Amino acid sequence: MFVPACAGAIKEPASAFVESIIAEMWPKREFSLSSYPSGHKTALSYKAVVHIGVLNNVAGGVCGCAERRMTYNVDIDERELVGLVRKADAAAMKAVYCNYAGRLAAVCSRYVSVDDDVKDILHDVFVKAFTSISKFEYRGKGSLGAWLSRIAVNESLSFLKRNGRFDKWIDDGRMPDVAEDEAPDMNDVPTAVIYDMIRRLPEGYRTVFNLNVIENRSHAEIAGMLGITESTSASQLHRAKRMLASWIAEYRKKNNLD
Repeated sequence: MFVPACAGAIKEPASAFVESIIAEMWPKREFSLSSYPSGHKTALSYKAVVHIGVLNNVAGGVCGCAERRMTYNVDIDERELVGLVRKADAAAMKAVYCNYAGRLAAVCSRYVSVDDDVKDILHDVFVKAFTSISKFEYRGKGSLGAWLSRIAVNESLSFLKRNGRFDKWIDDGRMPDVAEDEAPDMNDVPTAVIYDMIRRLPEGYRTVFNLNVIENRSHAEIAGMLGITESTSASQLHRAKRMLASWIAEYRKKNNLD
């Protein structure tokens, strides 16, 4: 497990400490929130595409850690790290950032399309995590990353709510001209292209799409989380899928993939 030379327990508030970490690390990052590697030229589900993009680029990318070129390390001793964070150990908290910032930035970027907003949300994610670490329950390998990812989703939704993004659901009756049950052919379409298409969806579409397809939330759960009706959630998802299918078909035609 990587932990920088111990600097002792932090003296400053968590928010200020996280801000100092991000101020140091963010400019050094070598991943792009909107740029994903090409490849995986097989027909994939939307969920597979998103997870491949996250694992190959953002989660596996460098998070700007000054001590070493830190990638997301699935073998990290989570229990030991959490124990140190609970003691407000500065080095351990910095290690959490180095190991998980890329992955969490990727989660946030699925909901928010502006990189500066992702940076602000990431700050809130780590503040929430460090101040509520006592609530974390270790449930096996990967549980810390899963817990942090849930915080990232919730903080992204909170950001959208604070900024009134849910007040303008796009539901103007217009639908892309594709068959009702037509599944998009993603064969030969680069992962980067599909991921960028998802990020280009209108906010309402994108939010419901991510919660349903990626987070496996039901329309009833989504309705409760966003303060909308189940039918609105279903409508947003339907429109998101049809819009993506239309864009994918257009891309295939433009690039002579049919």
